[in-house]
Amino acid sequence: MSGVVIPRPLDWIQLKLDASLNNLSINEDLITDLVLGGNLAHNISTGVTSLIGGRTYRLDAHIHLDSFSDATGGNLQLMWADDSDDSNLYADFFAMYTPATHTTARGANNSLSMIYKALADIDVKIRCSSSTGDARANADRSHVLIYELATTLA
Repeated sequence: MSGVVIPRPLDWIQLKLDASLNNLSINEDLITDLVLGGNLAHNISTGVTSLIGGRTYRLDAHIHLDSFSDATGGNLQLMWADDSDDSNLYADFFAMYTPATHTTARGANNSLSMIYKALADIDVKIRCSSSTGDARANADRSHVLIYELATTLA
């Protein structure tokens, strides 16, 4: 079968929280410790997923935060981070979460989604980059899906 290219399976992983994570606040990682399926390497103790260099991924995190310690002024920002130095994968790219009872009229984005081209192998995670108070990440209403969008055949 000369000239036939058999494509490899695309990378993906689906994750959840095994139990709700209480008191999430600034400089803490959201640890996804339940793998529902997929073929990407994931550390359930740290919540870190390994991406393969040269591939393009969609990173989707739908995290439901509730039980804010500051019900009228609290907020949390989550970001996709490089595990090696806790830096944001894209500068100023984050999702802002506020309680429904927040007294300031502002919008909130509770979906952390991006397209990311891994130039080299990289370990990624979800990290709280800023907060006023803390909140609970609800396991029943939160999930993460990472999947490869494109591949280059050699």
